[in-house]
Amino acid sequence: MPMVVILFINAGIIFGLWVFFNTEFTMKVQTKFYKKINWLMMPISMQKEIKNTRIMALILIIISLMSVVYLIKEGI
Repeated sequence: MPMVVILFINAGIIFGLWVFFNTEFTMKVQTKFYKKINWLMMPISMQKEIKNTRIMALILIIISLMSVVYLIKEGI
């Protein structure tokens, strides 16, 4: 089980970093996905949306790193 947890933690860190550094591309992919399921997604303020997306990416990175610290502390 710890290997699966480590895999998800690493995936969270990598995905968080990727979203943080490729925010505009991430939002384009998200918009295309929503169009495929018949939704129109348009932010009111693009600057605010970019900022919020980067904040969510940082939160994902922080939670993933906290998980690493917990696993090291518990000796798992």
